[in-house]
Amino acid sequence: VNSRTNVISVCIYIAKSKALYDRFAEHKDEIERIVGDVLDWRRMNDKITCRILLEKQVDLKDDGARTAQFEWFMEKALAFKKAFSKYL
Repeated sequence: VNSRTNVISVCIYIAKSKALYDRFAEHKDEIERIVGDVLDWRRMNDKITCRILLEKQVDLKDDGARTAQFEWFMEKALAFKKAFSKYL
């Protein structure tokens, strides 16, 4: 959750393993098909970490939307687990 930009996200954070990122990237189309969205793939060659994330713009001040926001997060987190775990 980023309260400054009103974004919720699901993210794979990969520390010190470009090889793992590359393994995931080889299966990008299949992973995105399982997740059901286009992901933001950040190899970040100048850093020791990589990220693969999905963000959603939301209104964090809208108390009535919290349930839907949490449901989106859970749905996508479980989809990430399903999509990425087969390539570990």
